[in-house]
Formats: sequence, structure tokens, C-alpha cells
Amino acid sequence: MKKTVIKTETEVKGPAIRPLRAFLFIVFAAALVALDRMSKYWVLAHDGLRSGESIEIIPGFFNLSYTFNTGAAWSLLADKSWGIYVLTAISAVAAIAFLILLIRRSGWPFIIPFTISLILAGTVGNLIDRLFLHGVVDFLDFYYGSRHFPTFNLADSLIVVGIILLLLLMIFYEPKFKERYAVEQKHKVRPI
Repeated sequence: MKKTVIKTETEVKGPAIRPLRAFLFIVFAAALVALDRMSKYWVLAHDGLRSGESIEIIPGFFNLSYTFNTGAAWSLLADKSWGIYVLTAISAVAAIAFLILLIRRSGWPFIIPFTISLILAGTVGNLIDRLFLHGVVDFLDFYYGSRHFPTFNLADSLIVVGIILLLLLMIFYEPKFKERYAVEQKHKVRPI
């Protein structure tokens, strides 16, 4: 005889939304956006950087160098006149999706909404550039010998770190989080 397993809502969806926690993570993301904006403003206000000068931070490895990217990563779509509009639309949709995901995952363990906040902040930081400047200000310039990594900014860093963490969490920990919360709900244990 086949045994039917009925899953509870907690087992399927995970913990409930925690509005205060969601609000605090949104404020955290907004603070990261402000930090990204300040760093880009500093670069734009620095006459030397805007005129093509580089500031050497770590010799042979790291410079501050201003570039203006009208495309995506590695200047993808930069040569297309319509590219900035497509990238702006994608950024706007992604920002809304990550905001919703952040709110929906606010009751999960701290690391999950934290990670989503990083991605949200990076997406919004670059979206603001695309909306108002029609491109993205990049200035973090890493190289080693003859190898040169594409110039990027703080928002790009937040997105990359956030996505790597999120992928690791989804692969290794999300099923464990769901299982733990199902047990806590079954035994009425107060969530963390």
C-alpha cells in the first residue's frame, strides 16, 4: 500500500514573513546602495580619475581607474543603442524580484535575507546609474602581470558575492532550513 505524505504549509514554504526583520534588511540594502552611490560620486568628482588618470593602490595588482560602461558585465550590449534600455528593464525587474524574495525569506535564518540584501543593493546601485547616467560608473581595477580583470564597482561586488552565497545556500542549506522549521513548527518551538 502506498503511503501518502501530506506536507504542511511550513514544510512547503518555510517560515512566515517577519515584517520588522524584512524592514531592517531593506534598510541595510539601502545603506549599501548609499555607500555605492558615495563611492561613484567620489570617482565622478575626482578630476584626475575622470581625465584618465589611475590611482595605484596596490602596485602591480589594484588601481582606481574610471571607466563608463553602457553595457552589462564585460561591456556586453555596450555597442547596441537599445542595450541600455534592455539592461535598465532587466535591472528594474530583478530589483523588484529580489525585494519580494527578501520580504518572503525574512523569517528564514539570518544569512538568507542578508545574502538577498546584498544582491538587491547591487542591483539597485547599478539601476540608478543606468536610469540617470545611461551607463554604469566602474572604477575598481585589478590586474596581475599581463592579465587584466574588467573594471567593476561596489554594486557589482555586492551582486557577485550575494549570488555566490545564495547559490551555496540553495544547494547545501535550504532543504535543511525547511526541515528544521517544519520540526520547530510541529513542536511549537519559537523560531530564531
